[in-house]
Amino acid sequence: MDEARAPSGVESGLITFENGPARRIVDGGEAGSGGRWFLYVLRSVRLGRTYVGIAKDPLARLAQHNGARPGGARATRSGRPWALGRVFGPYESRSTASKAEHRLKKRRGAARLADPAP
Repeated sequence: MDEARAPSGVESGLITFENGPARRIVDGGEAGSGGRWFLYVLRSVRLGRTYVGIAKDPLARLAQHNGARPGGARATRSGRPWALGRVFGPYESRSTASKAEHRLKKRRGAARLADPAP
């Protein structure tokens, strides 16, 4: 499993990872990824809470959680606005990403953002 560290440069769908080159998230997946999945941690700007999820396009999913696009989770409505705190992956399958999500959800708060990655 590849690990992606704290993203910077999240604007315009371009995510720069500490351990590698920038990757462009396009149409539900990383460009050239073959539909790989990402594990993401959101941080509520207002409440300081965290939320963990998986998606093919974490930036599009963030827009959903913030209400800019339809389809956000009910659990994230009260914590808006949300910011992308951490992105892990890509994972080869939804199953692998889901297992990593389960392990990460056992952590609480800021511990979800800390190393080591799931």
